[in-house]
Amino acid sequence: PLTGAPFPDKMIPPARLNPVTQRLGQLWPLPNLPGTGVNLTENIPLPEDVDRTSFRIDHRLTSKDQLSGTVLLGYLGPNTSIGNVSTFGGFAQIGEHNINSSLNLTHTFSPSILSETRLAYMHVRIYRTPQNFAFDPSTVIPGLPTPEYFGGAPQISIQNIVAMSEAGSGDLDQSLQLVQNVSVVRRKHSFKFGAMI
Repeated sequence: PLTGAPFPDKMIPPARLNPVTQRLGQLWPLPNLPGTGVNLTENIPLPEDVDRTSFRIDHRLTSKDQLSGTVLLGYLGPNTSIGNVSTFGGFAQIGEHNINSSLNLTHTFSPSILSETRLAYMHVRIYRTPQNFAFDPSTVIPGLPTPEYFGGAPQISIQNIVAMSEAGSGDLDQSLQLVQNVSVVRRKHSFKFGAMI
């Protein structure tokens, strides 16, 4: 109090607490151990969902044409990933979805001339969704802009105790590739040339 005397029961009355501090404080779980040092312990499950699949097919079209196709799938999550505490600092979703596919055509012009044509496609989607992705700081401090979907909770620092923050992203990388190679054998020499788009 302003008189210099201690607060009753050595606790600051709720009416004297900053509402911003109160709202941000809700991001931390309450202690479950006595004392003021390490007073929180949590047993948090951490799921890891990973799926990988591969598929290949080979087909002889004619005596001179061979067709083959390959598809590789790698799905890592997206899984949850907890930060320093169960309520703040982690990811609601983190993972990657990878698709690699190719279609290959081999044509034999003669015993010494071979053509290889390959069409390949790669698709990689990356998930980085903050744990508190729905947190809107403008509900705590009026006037602040509403964040994008990947905003997350703000950076919070308590001097000499802890500093935590959240950030996220959502990335998509795709590529399409066409490769043409020709191999030629002449007596004791082999030549291979081609182009890639």
